[in-house]
Amino acid sequence: MRSLFRQILSKPKPLPMLYPPAPSGWTVFAVGDIHGRLDCLLRVQALIDTAMLQCEDKQRCAEIYLGDFVDRGPNSAQVLENIHQRQNLRHVGLVQGNHETMMLGYLAGDVSFESWKAFGGAETLLSYGISEKLLRAENDALRHTALATIPAAHIALISNAKRHIKFGSYCFAHAGIRPGVDLEDQPPKDLTWVRSEFLESSEDLGFIVVHGHTAVQEIDFRRNRINVDTGAYITNVLSAIRIDAQGVSVLSPPGDRQNPPE
Repeated sequence: MRSLFRQILSKPKPLPMLYPPAPSGWTVFAVGDIHGRLDCLLRVQALIDTAMLQCEDKQRCAEIYLGDFVDRGPNSAQVLENIHQRQNLRHVGLVQGNHETMMLGYLAGDVSFESWKAFGGAETLLSYGISEKLLRAENDALRHTALATIPAAHIALISNAKRHIKFGSYCFAHAGIRPGVDLEDQPPKDLTWVRSEFLESSEDLGFIVVHGHTAVQEIDFRRNRINVDTGAYITNVLSAIRIDAQGVSVLSPPGDRQNPPE
């Protein structure tokens, strides 16, 4: 846990820059790692709903969720149901995070509960009403109960989430990409797990990568990437950005629109 706090509290290094606009007429909202924090998600969605009122063409407004919907926080089941329902109302794009990969691996029998539990899997199963007594058993009965309890719609939601979403000058991926590798050739594991090779790179990636996965104190704006993960499950701060004709801004309450540092 101490290393996680060091990671979250490491000071980002904002740089002066102007980001390219969204494709013509579009407004895109990108939301960082939720980790079972329904309360934080509802606050951000309220801001998105208010901001959408300003969109000239509401059919060209989209939301992209950058993965890690589940684990660690107390309401993973409710977060997945929220996003499932949200998809019925508007354009919603989902990127699969490493925590969804672990969850699917456990349900398929490819990942042990002990491994998933280290990532917060116990909290996810508790959110579905599975008892602590059964969690302590850590046997086949637990997996069978999980498969019988978790709605098929939730499993489909995370199974069908994209590894990346390319949109105009931007690419949305949970962890990032491996520099020097064409987007279509990126190993799926890199898109959900990569860290240092991507985070330490200053090279032109061909687009601005919007990502999460590595928690920072505040949204981290770089020349080639934007990190939107502000460690909501610990900090109570779920961050999001808006990309529109003016470029990139921080999603903020009405009258308090914030732009990247200049």
